[in-house]
Amino acid sequence: MTWTPVRLRVCLFRHGETWHNREHRYSGRRDAVLTPEGEWTFRRWRDLVRRWPVSMIWTSPLPRAVACARILRGSDPIPLVWSSTLTEMDFGRWDGASWEEIPIVERETWRRWATDPWQYSPPGGETLADVARRLYPFWVLLQDPRHRGLWVVVSHLAPIKILLLWAMDAPPDRSFRLFLSPGSLSVIAFPEEGPPVVEAVNCPYEGSRGLPGLADADARPNPEHRS
Repeated sequence: MTWTPVRLRVCLFRHGETWHNREHRYSGRRDAVLTPEGEWTFRRWRDLVRRWPVSMIWTSPLPRAVACARILRGSDPIPLVWSSTLTEMDFGRWDGASWEEIPIVERETWRRWATDPWQYSPPGGETLADVARRLYPFWVLLQDPRHRGLWVVVSHLAPIKILLLWAMDAPPDRSFRLFLSPGSLSVIAFPEEGPPVVEAVNCPYEGSRGLPGLADADARPNPEHRS
């Protein structure tokens, strides 16, 4: 937790489970439908988030993320902003293919990408460096001292990993050393002074109630945002 007042707290949700996730398929720009469990996870999160003093909800424009953001928002009068900076990595022609298939049919291309995804991309897709360049304006926005309160962000595996690594001053090419489950919550706090602080990583709904800065919000209803 931070030792100075928090200017902005950012709750990063990875979208709920999709059929591509369940079937172990690469899931990039192609539309991937939420499973019933993926939708149910966000309905549970909604029961908690509705009690937080959320000032803004950001979402990737991909349908699986938008669906989760809309569940979290419910009928509350909270601004919902779509940003292409938060879109998942483009897997090119691998999008929708199985994790088991690609290492066999495109062995050498997959080996280069798996060894160094920062430099190599799937055929017709993006490198992690491409994702980071696209995401960087959002990172700059988070550090702007004019932005305050509590933001909810619904995004994807690669963008959330990069944001967490930037917050820890860790090289973003180490993203494969982070694991984030579908429907999980990670939290970054931006203090009034000093560097950002990662308060949670890959937190499931069941473990969310004791998170710094959110436990108190959970204990009281928010009079401004009601469903």
